[in-house]
Amino acid sequence: MTEPALEISELRKNFGGVLANDGINLVLSRGEIHGLIGPNGSGKTTLIAQIMGELTPDSGEIRVFGKSVTALPVHAIWVSPGRVSLPAFSLCFPRPTT
Repeated sequence: MTEPALEISELRKNFGGVLANDGINLVLSRGEIHGLIGPNGSGKTTLIAQIMGELTPDSGEIRVFGKSVTALPVHAIWVSPGRVSLPAFSLCFPRPTT
């Protein structure tokens, strides 16, 4: 069996008294396409931000191709020689000038 592209184990994130993600487990293989749906406030953006390294989980582990990236910053996870990943939700566009 090939190594998962993304593996999440028991991921949790709390904001004060608000539990945004509680024990999330997920395994994605290379080439798979998935959607993440849910109502407003259900923790979708928090989950993606943790995967991308924009937020540090309170507990749990995130592995990309077998390497733990749980506490790594964005540039350490998604920038490597010959590859740069720019997820749409992380892009910032300058204010248009008139």
